[in-house]
Amino acid sequence: MAQKDDVTYELLLFTAGRWETQGVYAANEHHTAVADAKSLAKVSTVKGVKVVKESFDQKAGASRSFTVYEYKPQESAPAKASAPKKSPAPAKEKKASKASQTGDVREDHGQKAESPKKGGSLLGAFIKILVSLLFSLAAAMVVTQLVSLALQGVHSVGLFGKADFLNLVFILVFVIMALALITRILVTMKNIAPILKTRPAPTAKPAKRTRLQRLTPSVDSFREERLESEAQSLATQEEERKKAEEEARLAEEEARRKAEAEAAKKAEADALSELVTMNAFAEDAFDVLQDDKSKQDAHTVFGLVLFLVGAVQALRHQHKLSETVSNSVMAQTLSGLGLSKERAEHFSQHIDEYLISNPRYSEMFQNGRSAMGEYLKSDTGPRGALSDALVAWDKPKSKSEGSTQPVTVLFTDIAGSTAMTQKLGDEGAQAVVRSHNSIVREAIQGFSGKEIKHTGDGIMASFPSAAAGVEAAMEMQKRTRSHNESDPNHPLGLKIGLNAGEPISEDDDLFGTTVQLAARIVDKASAGQILVSSSVHGLSQGKSLKFERFADLDMKGFDDPVTVYSVVWNPDDAPATPPKAEASKAEGKDAVKNGEKPSQKAENAPQDMMSKNANTK
Repeated sequence: MAQKDDVTYELLLFTAGRWETQGVYAANEHHTAVADAKSLAKVSTVKGVKVVKESFDQKAGASRSFTVYEYKPQESAPAKASAPKKSPAPAKEKKASKASQTGDVREDHGQKAESPKKGGSLLGAFIKILVSLLFSLAAAMVVTQLVSLALQGVHSVGLFGKADFLNLVFILVFVIMALALITRILVTMKNIAPILKTRPAPTAKPAKRTRLQRLTPSVDSFREERLESEAQSLATQEEERKKAEEEARLAEEEARRKAEAEAAKKAEADALSELVTMNAFAEDAFDVLQDDKSKQDAHTVFGLVLFLVGAVQALRHQHKLSETVSNSVMAQTLSGLGLSKERAEHFSQHIDEYLISNPRYSEMFQNGRSAMGEYLKSDTGPRGALSDALVAWDKPKSKSEGSTQPVTVLFTDIAGSTAMTQKLGDEGAQAVVRSHNSIVREAIQGFSGKEIKHTGDGIMASFPSAAAGVEAAMEMQKRTRSHNESDPNHPLGLKIGLNAGEPISEDDDLFGTTVQLAARIVDKASAGQILVSSSVHGLSQGKSLKFERFADLDMKGFDDPVTVYSVVWNPDDAPATPPKAEASKAEGKDAVKNGEKPSQKAENAPQDMMSKNANTK
């Protein structure tokens, strides 16, 4: 192509059975034209699109055109085939029709046809063939020379002498290279030949070509329309997703409200059912006080309160009641004795303190539990059990009873000792045991404790107070954690269990139910855990110790489930304390500050009960 050729690219759309110009692009906008054509090809309403390169030689007055990109769906073919056939036209019209098949869709502007000059094309082809022959000759000579060097010292190759073989190599290389290059030139001329066509000779220098006015919406319009449609579709999907999420949230909230309402109704129905049972039990118990006027003093009424609280606890465990239902039943039962709802709740939350402060309180509580168990089992009323319990309740305290102090018993145990021995061997396991003994004994000594005996995988110790025992257990766990961090090859898993009571002391050893329960509690613990009984929990109230209710557990050798608490010894794991529990603790602390014991505060509460319930029944 000559340097002065005017090159443009035309973008055409197939519309109404014919190609129409969509836009004209400059010579340096080839990629833009093809990109726009590909964008239009994605529009479903477009039946065909292509880009035609127009090259106009101003000096020769001839133009060339060929398609550089074309897209036309198969369904548009029938439309083209069904177009009416045109009647035979003059030679000038046939030439124009032939030109349109190659992509030229320009209209004839009155320019006269002129035969193109083909001499230049033939001369160029001849020169290319000559150059190809020379290149093939040079390549054959180079290959022959290389083969000659490779056969240095060889006089013959097979049936051929060395000279004949080299001549054969030269001829083969020359013929192969020449045929390949000449064939490529001829194929190129064959592809170019249909594109060459005539153009009318201009009568005057044509004006500078400019872009034609678009006949259809621009490529940008199609792109913007598609992007807008996609954005609208995405917005609709997002709106539907948000709507579905909102509906799911509302449905979940509605289901939660219904579940809470049903749970509240069930709890209310359970409370009503259990209240009927408790009212019948309490009514029979009230008859004992009404029949004997001498038993209507505050001390006896307080004993009845403890008896009824024990009965409610037995009812809770027998019927698997929730804490909410049992508290409701207890509050309404105690209100029959004149206690306010707040006072009844406080009594329920601090029952452990009362039971530990005096053995008689615990005995009356247990009598109530036993009476309710018998009532549920055989429908036997509490009259006889309460009468016998009040006889023991009204006996004067002995000197030994008044001076007895509860002892806190602590057990430690190495978790998974058998598996540890198998993993570490005898020497490694013994090293862990030595670490355990050192940690535990230092803590016992630091908190005024006394080592009772070594149990093989643990140690039994006693402490003068529940708080001292709990603090010693916390120190043991903290030192165990430090040991595991410094010596990870010999980890120690420490379990601790505590109980408080009045064990039997003999030959520097402790025996009895208090010791047995402490041993049962440590068996329920896991590595790194401290579990205590309700007695230890009650005696530790008012101290800077944190507990978490663990569970009501069935213990071997004990008829009723035992309430067990977990000590929060790691501040990072401390759970949030409920507001009611905080208020109860504060109330307990105020009582201690005032020098008032739980037993005194409890016995002073029913001073005016009998005046309000003189005719109870």
